Amino acid sequence: MIKKIITTLAVLISGILPLSIPLSTQAISSPSSPVNQACSGLKQLTGGTCSKTSDAGVGGIVKNVINIVSLIVGFVSVLVIMFSGFRFITAGGDQNTVSSARNTLMYAVIGLTIATIAQLIVHIVLNSASKITG
Repeated sequence: MIKKIITTLAVLISGILPLSIPLSTQAISSPSSPVNQACSGLKQLTGGTCSKTSDAGVGGIVKNVINIVSLIVGFVSVLVIMFSGFRFITAGGDQNTVSSARNTLMYAVIGLTIATIAQLIVHIVLNSASKITG
């Protein structure tokens, strides 16, 4: 069961990840992109300059990957929590099933907590690195 879940997650990540990287670079480099259109509109209104920020660098790619992985982990955690609740309901008083459902719930919550903390750490590190590099 665990092997099947890991294989499914690996297939999802390998299918989604390549799609996210080119989109972020293409959106910034296209002359008709919303960012370029907004900057040209601001230049016409204010007569000033417009600074465009890009997520195309290494930090942006890491941020995209972490966001995708966090989304997948969150989705899987919610499914596992729902499955654990279903097992609680259908246990029928069997202590082995209740104990197994309780462990499943605990591990899902621990996994979700670790994923949330990892997201927070990456966010802090990327913000610190962007402040250092300018």
